[in-house]
Amino acid sequence: MIYRKIDELKPHPKNEYYFDDSENATYKLLKDDIENSGKIRNPILISSDNVIISGHQRHKAYKELGKTTIPCVVLDKKFTEDDLEYILIMENITARNMSKADNKIKLGRCIDKICEYCHIENGNNQYSRVGNNFLPSKIRQFNSKKELAEAFGTSPRNINNYQSLANNGITELQDAVMSKKITTTKGVEISRLSNEAQEKIMFEINSMNKPEVEKIDEIIKEVNNPQPIKEKTTIKETQNDNIKSMETEIDNLQANANNITFEDINNYLDYGNGDESERTNINELKSCVNNPKPHMTNFENLDAYTKWILDSFKKTKLLFEKNIVHEPTLKELYDDLNCYAEELEELAEDIRWISENYIDAILSATYEITNCEDDEDITGYDKQGYLYNGSGKKIGQIENYNNKLAFDYVDYNEQDGKDYAYDEDDTMIGVVKWFNE
Repeated sequence: MIYRKIDELKPHPKNEYYFDDSENATYKLLKDDIENSGKIRNPILISSDNVIISGHQRHKAYKELGKTTIPCVVLDKKFTEDDLEYILIMENITARNMSKADNKIKLGRCIDKICEYCHIENGNNQYSRVGNNFLPSKIRQFNSKKELAEAFGTSPRNINNYQSLANNGITELQDAVMSKKITTTKGVEISRLSNEAQEKIMFEINSMNKPEVEKIDEIIKEVNNPQPIKEKTTIKETQNDNIKSMETEIDNLQANANNITFEDINNYLDYGNGDESERTNINELKSCVNNPKPHMTNFENLDAYTKWILDSFKKTKLLFEKNIVHEPTLKELYDDLNCYAEELEELAEDIRWISENYIDAILSATYEITNCEDDEDITGYDKQGYLYNGSGKKIGQIENYNNKLAFDYVDYNEQDGKDYAYDEDDTMIGVVKWFNE
């Protein structure tokens, strides 16, 4: 550890790109701790040319407290700019608990850089080495998005979502998500569209003071599927048309051989990259689809709430029509609406929970099944000796497998040019037949 002058140190040029400043309360605690103890608990990490890698907030606090020097640990000169950028991300993600951060755009940028640095593409590491073998031992490196997701306490689906938002989202979309004008979930959905479609959607959203989820959904649908203007029809005609359209769509989907089935989902959960939390949420979604009412608070009372809310407006409407602004009546309306809002908030939370947990789990599964279909890494096997990849797809089989030995790995035999399966004690199980050969 050495001491460097405060004014000699420079923030990393990418720090603001990847990270927000600490929240006021967190920063105040840090600053108060430094002021009371007279020092920082851990020295900051800097490069050999005085660029701050980890410790931007500590450096800021020291400067504001009028200190002239700060304790530092200097990284070796052998690290490249790419190495230092990766260390910047990994040090700060750990220190700031970024995996729980609200700013998913910047988290997505971090994830994208991690994947680039560790050569992670389509779910797995594509090269024989990971990153830089000379990195400090505490700086973790990753071999797959599943491994990355586990470290972040999330799903591979979310890892891909945040990456899509950071990579593909236009500036207006990212600004709207960061300012919480729209939700991260909606932001991800929009980011998967073309730039032209994103621009049209964001133009509509930015023209609204407080866009509602339903309205955003309508805008997305209109931009994706512009419909010709139709003559006015009755509600009953519209309902009949919707039912017919739905039945036709389902018939067409049923005829499509490329559909993902629940057999595919179960193979993914049993032998692929799926986990128990995904299994639980998918089962909950099945139950919810079959009977939504028990899963949503106050759902059965929606008709009653509609009537009560409309009734609440009646008295004020009559007074307004007579050009009277009656303060007690307006306060009564205010209290009534707040009361209904609180009671219906539970319903809204339940709906969000279904979307962000149950539906997200099955979307995560379908994404993995589609995008990891060609992976060659073995993630599971069954009693018949079939070998599965991360998507839950059968990629090979151990010939004459008797289920007595537990499969552990495959190794190539140079003498006969065949792949053999072994158990964890290196006992040969049998020849592996690959289905893609």
